[in-house]
Formats: sequence, C-alpha cells, structure tokens
Amino acid sequence: MDFFKFSVLPLILIFPFMTQAATMSLFTDGFEGTPEFNAWTSVDTTKWNVINNADGAHSGSKRAEVKGANDSDDILTKTLSTVGYDNLVLTYWYKAESLESGDDDNLVVEYTADGSTWLNLFTINDGLDDDTWHEQTHNLPMGANDNSIFSFRFQANLKHGNDFIRLDDVSLTGDDLEVAPPSTTGSIGGWKYKDLNENGARDEDEPGIADWTINLYQGDQLVATTTTVGEQGNYYFTNLAA
Repeated sequence: MDFFKFSVLPLILIFPFMTQAATMSLFTDGFEGTPEFNAWTSVDTTKWNVINNADGAHSGSKRAEVKGANDSDDILTKTLSTVGYDNLVLTYWYKAESLESGDDDNLVVEYTADGSTWLNLFTINDGLDDDTWHEQTHNLPMGANDNSIFSFRFQANLKHGNDFIRLDDVSLTGDDLEVAPPSTTGSIGGWKYKDLNENGARDEDEPGIADWTINLYQGDQLVATTTTVGEQGNYYFTNLAA
C-alpha cells in the first residue's frame, strides 16, 4: 500500500510587519545656486561670501566662506519646519585656517527648538584649523523633531583678516513619521510526498508527488483558493489574510 503524506513548511507563515520609515532630505545646499545664499533664511553678506573656485570647494565649484576682522558675530541661519519628521541629522563639511586661541577665534554651530534659545552643537576653533576639509555630523536632540520653528545656524567670531572658515555641502535629513500601514497578508506552504518508510516525516530519498490539488481550510471553512502541487511536491498559498 502506498502512503502519501503532507508536510507543512516550517516558519513560512508571515505575520504583519511595520514598514521602516523612509529617510528624507529636508534641506541641502552646496552653495552652487544663484543668487548667493538663496536657500538660507538670513545671512550677513558683509562677512559671508560664496567663492567660485573648484579647487577650493569640497564639491562642485563653489563654497561659502567667512573671514576675519569681524566687528560682531556674523551668522548664517536656516529656519524650516520639521513637522512630520524625526531622527534629524545635520551634516556639513568645513575647513578652517589661521585661527588663534588667544583671540577666541571660532565658528559655533547651534540649533534652536523654540525660536529663541540657541544650543551648541559644535565649535570650530584653534586646533581644528589645519586647512583640510572635515565632515561633521550631528544626530539632533528630540526637541528638533516634528518642530514647526526649528532653526540651525553657523555663527563666526573671527578677529583678524587672515582668519578663514569655509563651509560646504550642508544637509538636513529626517525620517518620515508617516509610516506605511502594516502588511495584512501572509503565506503558508508545504510538500506532498510518498512516505516510503511510513515514519510520518519526509526523508531525503522520499519523492515529492506532483499535480495534486490542495485546499486550505480553517476548521470546516475553505479559506484559500486551491493550488496545484509543483514538480517536487511543493505547494504554496499566498496573499492570505493574517
């Protein structure tokens, strides 16, 4: 007598899962646009300039530059809404030259979540002025997330005419809070095979049986369209309600 058995594939049932939030670009500027600083909210253009010199830019042909002999702090500011986004990351490239520690020459990178209180992220000062491009990345605090009045700025305080800080490729990214709805389908499958030794399990030498029609039930209720067993005895039901 021939014994035919069914074996259900292990771990083939797929339950609902949440889709990972997509990372989106909220702001980017390599200072290539016209007019200068057109992507920024405010800038003191008596001290900040865009320099067109491909050899001196981190990428492209232009960079922003602030130089010394300042009468006051000179600020480059961007204000934008981050509503609908979290996990914000601010990234930029900088290069500094001839900063003097005794004069407190520096460029301070700050952000505000309430429009008035500025919090320090990073300070470029003496010791970081090796005239080499450096990438700086900040995973911003939670207060920056989902915020309608978020701002960040670069504030320079340079005393002498030979003090330079250059800036390029500024970007802000965040994860979209609008997560896709969970999957509502799953799948299940198995094998139909000839149980030659009648041990209730499929062994290596036991062949699959093709061209059978399989129905899937939950209790007495048919819950899936029939499927035909494949050449190796395998069958699958897909797009099942999870």
